[in-house]
Amino acid sequence: MNRLLPVWAVTFDTPDRLTLFVDTGMDRLAAVTNTPRRILLWVFQNVHTLKVLERWEPLRLAVITLLIGTVLAMTIAGAAMLLSGRGRGMRRLHRALAWAALVPTLMFTTSGLFHLFMTSNLDPKPEPAAGLFRTADMPPPPRAESAMMRFGALTASAGPSGPLWRVEAAGAGHYLGGAAGLSDADRARVLAGAGPDAAVSLVERFGGDYGFLNKRLPVWRVETASGPVFADVREGLVAASGAAFPLARMEDWTFDTLHKWHFLDPLGRRNRDYGTMAATLPILVTAGFGLALAVRRRRPSSNQGA
Repeated sequence: MNRLLPVWAVTFDTPDRLTLFVDTGMDRLAAVTNTPRRILLWVFQNVHTLKVLERWEPLRLAVITLLIGTVLAMTIAGAAMLLSGRGRGMRRLHRALAWAALVPTLMFTTSGLFHLFMTSNLDPKPEPAAGLFRTADMPPPPRAESAMMRFGALTASAGPSGPLWRVEAAGAGHYLGGAAGLSDADRARVLAGAGPDAAVSLVERFGGDYGFLNKRLPVWRVETASGPVFADVREGLVAASGAAFPLARMEDWTFDTLHKWHFLDPLGRRNRDYGTMAATLPILVTAGFGLALAVRRRRPSSNQGA
């Protein structure tokens, strides 16, 4: 992932220690956090993804695979029992809850395991490098002789044939000096290594091939022979490259759809989260009932002799 660094951390004197991370170079907000979010992030990283073991990636993969494999084995065994077993009282309630928990459990575990191996850093890939240039090669900044120059955001970054100035005004980029006439779409094609006729489109929201983990918005999506490439024209870099081969595209779809439940996005983000929690609840309750039944089954009968 091409992270937004360096940034400035601005912490407010509030009970939850609200902190904003600001990218002053591009005049944008990189992230927002507070104490509850920090705690949840710590739990997610160290419990859900076992980041504490990232130095020993084979061990991390083995531990997570063992844990998910155990859940999968119990789920499959439970599914077989659902098809053949009967019960009364708590057992009947347990069976009903198990039916509700079966599909979400399979969705979460299989997609999570697939994602684990597809994104493992056993074979780390280099991150896209930002466009670099020497400040000595930078032409003098243009004078503010127009409304665009007076009110637009002026930035300097690497261009197709050297450093250039870019003014962002009225939501569009304007290139000055030797790059006059260049558009954001043209520059995105250059950054992606695509031809002048490659299809491009502006991406202003996360989703699909370009998830929130990529951090940068807006970016330009450039269609290339090896898959979509997402270019950040303001900084002159490739923000992400989409999946070009079927297995990677399948992993993208399964993780977004089966693990993160983005198929509920039309209902709104909050309602999607509520739907995910509602699907998780039967899993937890089923596990609790199963544990209670196991304890009761192992408890000695009161009329059993010594």
